[in-house]
Amino acid sequence: MLRETEAVPYSEVQRLLREGQVKSVKITGNTIRAELTAPMPDGHTRVIATRVDPALAKELDQYGIAYDQVVEGTLLRDLLSWIVPALAFFAIWMFAMR
Repeated sequence: MLRETEAVPYSEVQRLLREGQVKSVKITGNTIRAELTAPMPDGHTRVIATRVDPALAKELDQYGIAYDQVVEGTLLRDLLSWIVPALAFFAIWMFAMR
């Protein structure tokens, strides 16, 4: 079964927009989803990309290279930001109880 949506670089979405190949766009948080007017050569009818700051995208467009933004996972950092302070308070409390 062929997936209808393909992940592409943001620069590809920009190119498709400029060429009039996009029927509709949905923007959510950091992503942009575009429905195409006609299927791509590989059969995909939708594309998804991570948004790039518009000013930076405009600057990068003039060089004609592909660009995209990578969203880094922050789960470990977020967990540690909750666990380490709790452990520190627990250690201080245990020391004070002695």
